[in-house]
Amino acid sequence: MNSSDSTRKIQQELKRASELISIGRLQEAKGMLQSLVEKLTNLEVGKSNLDYKKFIKAAYPLAEGIDDLNLGDTLYHVKQLGLQKSPYVNYPIHVAFESYAQCNAKCTFCVYPDMERIGTMMPMDLIDKIIQDLKEIPNNLPFQLSPFAVNEPFLDKRIFTILQKIADELPNARITLTSNATTLNKTNIEKLSKFKLDYLWLSVVDHRKEVYEEKMKLNYDLMIKNLGLIHEAKSNGLFKSRVVVSRLKDNTEFDQEFESFVKTKFPLFEITLWPYTNWLSKTDNPVYEDVANIPCEHWYDFRISASGLVQHCCMDGHVDFPWGDVSKQSVLEIYNQEKYRNLRLNTFSRKSISPCDTCTHR
Repeated sequence: MNSSDSTRKIQQELKRASELISIGRLQEAKGMLQSLVEKLTNLEVGKSNLDYKKFIKAAYPLAEGIDDLNLGDTLYHVKQLGLQKSPYVNYPIHVAFESYAQCNAKCTFCVYPDMERIGTMMPMDLIDKIIQDLKEIPNNLPFQLSPFAVNEPFLDKRIFTILQKIADELPNARITLTSNATTLNKTNIEKLSKFKLDYLWLSVVDHRKEVYEEKMKLNYDLMIKNLGLIHEAKSNGLFKSRVVVSRLKDNTEFDQEFESFVKTKFPLFEITLWPYTNWLSKTDNPVYEDVANIPCEHWYDFRISASGLVQHCCMDGHVDFPWGDVSKQSVLEIYNQEKYRNLRLNTFSRKSISPCDTCTHR
C-alpha cells in the first residue's frame, strides 16, 4: 500500500470515528483514534499529508499553539470538533449520579477520605426526578449512565432497584458501573447478571498484595476471590457484560506485570492501564505528563453528587466548582446554561480556564 492509499484509508477511519462519536459510541471512537495515532506515527504522514490542523485553525483562528500540537493532541481536537457538531452539545453524553456517598476503601490516591459528604444518601425521590429529567433526551440518542461517582455503588442496598428503574424507563441509557470488587459476592453477581451493562469496571489498582493493600486499604484475598467469582460467571455464561480490570499505571515494569497477571489468571477480562490524576490539585498523586493544550471531552458529561450538587467534572470530587443543584433545576437546564455550553462550543484549550488549567485527565 503506497502513501496515498494509506492516507485515504486513514481519512476513512477518521470519518468513521466521527460517526461513532455522533451516535454516542465514545469508547469505540477512542480506540479507533488511538489506533490512528499509531498508524500515523508509523507512516510519518501525520503533519505533512493529512494536516488536520487546518481544520482546527479554521474553528479557532485566534488560538495559539496549534502548530505545536503533537499527533495525539491534534486528533483529540479533531474528535472534539466532531462532538461540537453532534447532538451532545445539547444533551450529555455521560450522566453519573452518586446514590450513596459511601466507600469501603480508603484509597491513598483518592479524594474520598477527605470528602465532607461521606454517608450522604441521595433520596429516592431525587433519583426518580433525575430519571424523569433524563427522559428529555431523545429516545434515539444513546448516552452513558453510571449510578456511581466517588463511592462504591454496591454499598447502596437500593442499587438493584435503581438499576431496574433505569432499565425500565431509559431504554437509550447504556449502563456502566465501577466497583473495587470486594462487594461483589456471589449473590450480587447473580443479581447484576440480570442487567445489560455496557461494561463493569473493576478498580484493582495493583496485582501485588502488599502494594494493593497499602494503596486501597482493602483485603487483597477477598478482592482476588471475587474476581474469580465474576470470571467464573463469565465463563459459564451467567454474566454476559464486558468486564474491564484497571491498574493505576506508573510507567514501570509493573504495568506489564499487571497485564500478564490478569491475562493469565482472568483471561476473559479486558485490561486498562489508567493514569494517575491529581483531582484538580487536591492530592499529591504522581502525574506523568503536563497539562495539554487541548479541550476536554468531559465537558460533555454531567455528574451529580449525593447532595444533588452537580460537579464541575469527574475530577471535582469535593464539588468545589458546582454547576447547579438538580433538586432545584432540571438536568438539561443546568447542562445548557451559558457557561457550560461555552466550554463545549467555544473553548479551544483547558489551559485558558479554571479549574481545568490544572488537570491532566483526558
